[in-house]
Amino acid sequence: MTEPGSAGPPHKWAALAVLAAGLSMIVVDGTIVGVALPVIIGDLSLDISDAQWINSLYSVVFAALLLTAGSLGDRFGRRRLFVVGVVVFAAGSLLAGLAGSAGGLIAARVVQGVGGAAVLPATLSTVNAVFRGRDRVIAFAIWGSVISGMAAVGPLLGGWLTSSASWQWIFLVNLPIAAVVLAGAWLVVPETRAAAAAPGRDVAGLLLSVLGFGAVVFAVIEGAALGWWRPAADFAVLGFTWPRTAPVSIVVPSAAIGLLALVLFVAWERHRARIGRSVILDLGLFGIPTFRWGNLTALAVAVGEFGLLFVLPLFLVNVLAMSTMSAGLVLAAMAAGAFASGAAARHLAARLGPPRSSWPACCWRSSQSSRSRSSSARRSRRGCSHCCSSAMARDWVWPPRS
Repeated sequence: MTEPGSAGPPHKWAALAVLAAGLSMIVVDGTIVGVALPVIIGDLSLDISDAQWINSLYSVVFAALLLTAGSLGDRFGRRRLFVVGVVVFAAGSLLAGLAGSAGGLIAARVVQGVGGAAVLPATLSTVNAVFRGRDRVIAFAIWGSVISGMAAVGPLLGGWLTSSASWQWIFLVNLPIAAVVLAGAWLVVPETRAAAAAPGRDVAGLLLSVLGFGAVVFAVIEGAALGWWRPAADFAVLGFTWPRTAPVSIVVPSAAIGLLALVLFVAWERHRARIGRSVILDLGLFGIPTFRWGNLTALAVAVGEFGLLFVLPLFLVNVLAMSTMSAGLVLAAMAAGAFASGAAARHLAARLGPPRSSWPACCWRSSQSSRSRSSSARRSRRGCSHCCSSAMARDWVWPPRS
């Protein structure tokens, strides 16, 4: 007997495969560059500032535009946003692969970030709209596993492509994948939109969210390199230089502007909601306990997971003297753990209940963080279990409602 609410559009599992492929492409790109960066620095004669921008700018642009892109998808169509995002991302990948200078590669990473910001919310909202009942829980488990697993696959893929071909292929490999994803989106992914939209377009909310999230993410990423309070290095972009001799680091005004913009964004969104106008973010959702705590838990495990993915490759290569490929293989174990935990999440949540089943994952993640200063051998072995806990916490704490 079919579970009520489990029916959906035809080819929905094929659509999920297409969405997962598109999601994999943008997630891998967030972690694939790190292992190839030393080669890129030598080939393009980059200075340390250029290298930092190439490695981090994708994440800054990506984070700044997520809310805006999600709102556009709800209004104009999620499949349309997904297709546009894949096309823009592929164009950025081509530009990156053909770049012959630091400026060209940095610009290409901006384009990639814009495309990636369109793809991720389009996949999530499409999965939510297409799947129902038990199938939706499975689909969300797969979606979460793809994010965790492919983030760990990125360094392995980057190491292999860099060592067997050239660093350009860490970007050019996206082109055939994008072509297949676009064909699949046209054939099997249904178009969905928000059921009803309030009148008006929240342009001010869009600008405040982009400024706020972009400035805060920039401050968090660059604080260690540029100095949290006192300038540790010069900051130069587009002919503008914030000197090392300045009274405070550029991180300070960036964080202040970002936080102010986010406070104004929240106030503005509340105002528009009160008068019945459209909003970028429905703040009323945070009044739902499962939504509020689920997002906080996902934030916590994401910080730990992606922090580990940044530090662990450097530790394996620079401290343990592993090759790029060997370090990638260690991180690939994390991907295996992520996919396995995604498959197990639904069954454990059904047996124990979502809140109870999330506690072991969160406690295991916490214990790993507290032991992060222990011996190198134990550090390496913990990768797989850490990623298991990250994906399980994400998928269990807030299962989608049918």
